Amino acid sequence: MDAWGNTGESKSFGLTGMLKFTFPRLWKGGCYQKFIVIINIAMVFILKAVAVLVPLVFKEVIDSIICEEEKLDESDSFFLRSADSGCPTEQETYTIIGLYAVVKFAADFLNYIREVPYANMAAVAEISIAHDVYDHIQRQCLAFHLGRETGKIIRIVSKGAQSFSSILRMIWFNLCPIIVEVVMVLIVFGSLFSW
Repeated sequence: MDAWGNTGESKSFGLTGMLKFTFPRLWKGGCYQKFIVIINIAMVFILKAVAVLVPLVFKEVIDSIICEEEKLDESDSFFLRSADSGCPTEQETYTIIGLYAVVKFAADFLNYIREVPYANMAAVAEISIAHDVYDHIQRQCLAFHLGRETGKIIRIVSKGAQSFSSILRMIWFNLCPIIVEVVMVLIVFGSLFSW
């Protein structure tokens, strides 16, 4: 063991170590912070549900515009159909087009608005990590402080705390939504077509 407390053996941090280190920090704080985390999780699911719904509604718009009575299959649609003709009326077609516009707007709006609760959650976790690391540095022995450039270490710690936000963004906005979307698409395909 050297003067700075290093044992000479390197520890492997890895993905599981990172998850064990970061995700409990998201849940730190009072009821408000826990509510923000729940809102973030809900936003991922709602955003992906709306994103999966957009092509389905667009299919209905196209089907209602080009509907021909002799080619209509009863199991082909899940929205409005006129009972007497099999094809939607002109008013029903406009309703489906309006529904498509609302769903498309909701998908785009939710994509931009999800940044608001995420920023709060990431900032609280970043502050918690930086506080713990600074506290750890302050508790080091005198030899550590005399032999190191403390300002340099503080800059490195600051960059590390900021990189946490980038890693969390990649997990929260890229990895988790892809997994959720794949599961939702499989459910839709399994329900619309035969398993």
